[in-house]
This record gives sequence, C-alpha cells and structure tokens, in this order.
Amino acid sequence: MSTHDSYLLAWSGIIVQDLIAPLIGRELTDRARIRLIRIGVMLIVLLLLVFGVWYELKDAAFRYLVQTTTIYYAGALAVLVGGLYWKRATAAGAYLGFTLGAALPLTYIFADLLTQFGIGWAGTLVELFPSIGKRGLYSFALGFVGIGIGSMLPFSKPEPLHYPDEQSSVEAPVE
Repeated sequence: MSTHDSYLLAWSGIIVQDLIAPLIGRELTDRARIRLIRIGVMLIVLLLLVFGVWYELKDAAFRYLVQTTTIYYAGALAVLVGGLYWKRATAAGAYLGFTLGAALPLTYIFADLLTQFGIGWAGTLVELFPSIGKRGLYSFALGFVGIGIGSMLPFSKPEPLHYPDEQSSVEAPVE
C-alpha cells in the first residue's frame, strides 16, 4: 500500500499545486491546501473504484496501462520539450497541449465504459478509433499541436522568468 498511497498523494498534490492553486489566483493557506489535497485523493480513489469495479478489460492489462498512461504522457512530453526548447511556449500552449494529448485516450476509455453500460451510440464511437498504437501516436502528435497552437494564440504571451535577487536569498550562517 505504501507505493500506491504515495501515488495518490503525489497526483493529488500535483493537481492542487499546478492546476487549482493558479486558477484560484491567490496564495492558499496550508490548511486549505491540505483540505484540497485530501479531496483530490478521495476523487482519485473514486475514479479508481469505478474503473476497478465496473470497467471490464477486453484486452491484456498492459494495453489498459498503456492507454491510461498516454492520458498524461502525451501532453507532458510535448509541454516538456516545448517549454525547454521553444522560446515562444506559453502557459496557454501548455494547457492546450495537455488537453489535446489527453483527449483521444480519455474519449476512448469513456466511450468504451459507456458501451459496457449498454449505451449503443458509444459502441459505434469505439469502433471508429484506430488501434492502440496509432491512438498513442496520434495523442502525442495532438499534444505537440496543442502547445504549438496554444502558444501562438493572440492573447498568449510568453512570460519572462523571474529569479530571486542574490541579495534576498537566505544564506546559511558561516561558522
């Protein structure tokens, strides 16, 4: 359990720190941050419960893991490469890269889940999807397209990095 609870805590912390806190627009107190992380852990646990109990694997578990990890990694690779090597990359591009990178695998997983609950049109949608390898490739391509398009939007401007002054940094006392 120690590995999995670390996984839950890490993802909840990432969601709170990198998504929710910037959207709120003000500094969160420690109490509010901990409360939001706890809520995030519970939501992730509920998501895992739904997929663990009601989602039937039609294929090998490895293919399911590939599908679910593509949700994050397709956008993350594009954002990491774009952020490091492209001076015009912006936060709007990063958000669009993550969103488009996750769109294809998320749509497939939810359409497949709806099919298992007997919703007919979702089965037709699942049949339209390419194989898992092509879905992964298209997802990575969409992540790069997202950061490219999002960074070129007229309202999206790169922000200069601000480093703390050397004078304001706290230094350890010299003995």
